[in-house]
Amino acid sequence: MGCGASKAPPSAGAPGETPATKPQQASAQPAAKPAPPSKAPSARVPTAPAEPPQDPSQAEALLAACTAGDLDDVTRLLGSAGGPNGPADKDGNSPLLLAVANGHFAVAEALIAAGADLEARNAETVTALLLAAGEGRTKMVDLLLASGADKNARNANSGATPLIAASASNFTEAAEALLGAGADMEAASIGAGWTALHWAVEGGHAATAKALLRAGADKEAKDVDGRTPLQAASLAGFAEVVEALLAAGADKETRDRVGRTPLALAAKEGRAGAVSALLVAGVGVEEADDGGYTALALAAENGHTGTVEALLKAGANKEARTQADCTPLVLACTKGQADTAEALLAAGADREARSAGDRTPLHVAALGGHTAAVEALLRAEVDKEAKAADGNTALLLAASEGHGAVVDALLKAGADSEAKDVDGWTALHLAAKDGREEVVAALLRAGADTSAAIGDGRTALDLAVQWERTHPDGRTALDLAVQWERTHPDGRTALDLAVQWERTHPDGRTALDLAVQWERTHIVDAITAAAAARTAKEAEAGAGAEAGGEGGAGEGQAWGGRQAVGVGRGEGEVEVEGRGKGKQGD
Repeated sequence: MGCGASKAPPSAGAPGETPATKPQQASAQPAAKPAPPSKAPSARVPTAPAEPPQDPSQAEALLAACTAGDLDDVTRLLGSAGGPNGPADKDGNSPLLLAVANGHFAVAEALIAAGADLEARNAETVTALLLAAGEGRTKMVDLLLASGADKNARNANSGATPLIAASASNFTEAAEALLGAGADMEAASIGAGWTALHWAVEGGHAATAKALLRAGADKEAKDVDGRTPLQAASLAGFAEVVEALLAAGADKETRDRVGRTPLALAAKEGRAGAVSALLVAGVGVEEADDGGYTALALAAENGHTGTVEALLKAGANKEARTQADCTPLVLACTKGQADTAEALLAAGADREARSAGDRTPLHVAALGGHTAAVEALLRAEVDKEAKAADGNTALLLAASEGHGAVVDALLKAGADSEAKDVDGWTALHLAAKDGREEVVAALLRAGADTSAAIGDGRTALDLAVQWERTHPDGRTALDLAVQWERTHPDGRTALDLAVQWERTHPDGRTALDLAVQWERTHIVDAITAAAAARTAKEAEAGAGAEAGGEGGAGEGQAWGGRQAVGVGRGEGEVEVEGRGKGKQGD
């Protein structure tokens, strides 16, 4: 989290920023959070002087001399350039601001002695003291304080005071000078509502934080999120600062607006050092936030395995449930945190724990397509056939979402490819209906039954024909069935089954009828070709035209290709010899 940035004469900058020295440098983007005054200039309309100088060229020369630190020229020009409070530069910087920005102490002394306005502000609403504090110019801070500068002047944009500016950038000596002068320690910045102590700890500035604590800064002050400096330090992960705050007596169980303690905040972000410091201090490990999340649950959900192991070692309850009824293992599996799941399993977490919808960790991992987490659970020998409230197994859930790699892993582990949900749908039905090409291929390789029918009599083939979901390369589930040549136990292929007249929809339509009705010409061709091939095969076996079996020679001849079925006889209409006409969608 940083302070707003802009250069010269800057103001107070963000932690880690390099002090600006040239007022004319280009502007930088402001930080995301409200922060102390920035360090870069912005292109603004220059502040006009109250009265035009007698000699504009002399006024410009004075500004240049203050920027360069040329004391002789400054002394010479003060009389002819309209004095120390003459016109500002294009960014609203007065001669004093330019001298302070560039660290020219003697020039600043001369300007102050000549009556320079100590509270003059530039376009960024920065005063000389705000600027000096934010740049860490302690000698300049002392000069300005001794001259009567307002020690609590605020940047109108960020709300930063000189003390906030110094603390945010870790200028400890400047901060101590301001504290010695009685600067307000509890003033808060605009937006985040951070005090100087918040700014120091969030940046990991231990020395400055300790100086503020010694001066009596409120260690329980809360920002707009209800977080104290200890919570801010824990969230940011600065162990030394956390230890300093704990040593100063900061409340280690304080909660923010959503009920999270310092430990919960550190655990959520995986801040190992901060977590360790808090555990050593004896914080509670079972406190839950407003959503029922413990520190362990937050660490598990976000995949911070080291933090999970530290919390487990400290005795955290591995079966604690959130308000949504999720255990840490369920949360880890939901987000696909495989390493974290393994750590929890190794610690004895309940591998069959049921969450919302009566789902197990395997269910949620499969549903999310998290292959590594699924494999970790399978290695732990979880129940592959466990059913959720809706009757779904892990395989059914993975198939319905098109997670081919998960389906492969489950099938290799021996998952039942013929398991059905409460509606009687198998994984192949679900995959075929939605055109899940990778899943269909995996199921066909595993020998899934293409003849299995749902309650209304439709097979996976019927669903594939009706919906004709396609792969980007144009292949359908039916194409895959042909490609893999998967067979029924009696030797029939998927296309043989499609030709079979008895396998009908309740209204009497077969897979071929559906293909014709929906003008799936390539499917019609495939089915009729399969019928012809089957007829020839039976003829060779001696069955002949009198075989009378399902899909016999008579059928093969009757359904001899696209011409016989008359695909495309009229707009939206098809005709099948001996079967009448139908509209798409009937």
